[in-house]
Amino acid sequence: MSLNSLNDEMRDAVFALNQKFDGYVQKVLDGSIDLFDDYDGAYYALYLLFERDMPYGTAKGRDGDPGEFIFTALDRMYPNGTV
Repeated sequence: MSLNSLNDEMRDAVFALNQKFDGYVQKVLDGSIDLFDDYDGAYYALYLLFERDMPYGTAKGRDGDPGEFIFTALDRMYPNGTV
């Protein structure tokens, strides 16, 4: 599996999560809500999605912030700010 297809799969998963949680990801990227404004488990769903790519210490909150990791990943995934 190529890196591009993995990125496409991740984008598809984030897009689906955004739809499921009423635009949560888009609102986070817009800055209209905080990443930790957890709408019915939206943050946790994002965490589970990105957990496999996080360093162990970040995922556990020991040597990094999982929220910062997720936001940075989303920002890189959508540089124009649109999901």
